[in-house]
Amino acid sequence: MQLKYEMPNVYNSTNSGPLQSGPGDSKFGVKIRFFQDEKTDLNISTYPQLEVNNTQNSVRRNLVYSGPLFLLPLETTKKVGPVDVDLEVGRWFTQQNPYWIGGLALGHQVTKRLEVLGEVYSNSTPVGQRNNTFDFGGRYRLNRNALVIFMAGRSFSPPSTGQSQLIGYFGTQFQLGRHLRDDPEQ
Repeated sequence: MQLKYEMPNVYNSTNSGPLQSGPGDSKFGVKIRFFQDEKTDLNISTYPQLEVNNTQNSVRRNLVYSGPLFLLPLETTKKVGPVDVDLEVGRWFTQQNPYWIGGLALGHQVTKRLEVLGEVYSNSTPVGQRNNTFDFGGRYRLNRNALVIFMAGRSFSPPSTGQSQLIGYFGTQFQLGRHLRDDPEQ
C-alpha cells in the first residue's frame, strides 16, 4: 500500500501573457496492489486520488480547474527482460465533464540507487481539450527512506491549442516501511 499527498506550486504562461504562478491543488491518494505474481513478474493495482482546490485565486487565474476531482485508474506492470512496462488507464470524475487518461511507461533500474523512466501519456481536461505528452525522468535514492524524483517532457500539441508545451517536476518522495529497513544498501 502507498499513501500520497502532494501540493505543487504551478507555473503557467501563454504567448500573449506573463508568467503566472500559485499553489496547485492538494492531491490525496492511496495505491493498492491487489494482484502480484512473482513467477510472471506481473502486478495489477489501482491508485484512487482526490484533488481539491487550495485557493480560489488559483482557480480564477486558470492555474487549476475548479474541483474537486476524483481519479480512478487501473495500473498493470510487467517486467520484460531488464525493463518494467507499466500501462495505466483511468477516469477522472469531475463536477462538469468526466474524462479519460492513459499512459505507457518504460523503466529500467540502472544502479541500486537510480531508476530511469520514459513515458507517453494522454489525458483530456474538464473543458474537453486533449493533452498528449512524452517525458523522461527518474528516481534517485538518497537513503533508505528518501528519493529525489524528477521529470521533464513536452506536449505533442502545437502552441495554438493553449496546452502546455514544456512540462516537468522535481520533488522528494519519502517512503516508510519495514521492507526498506531490511536492505542496508538502500
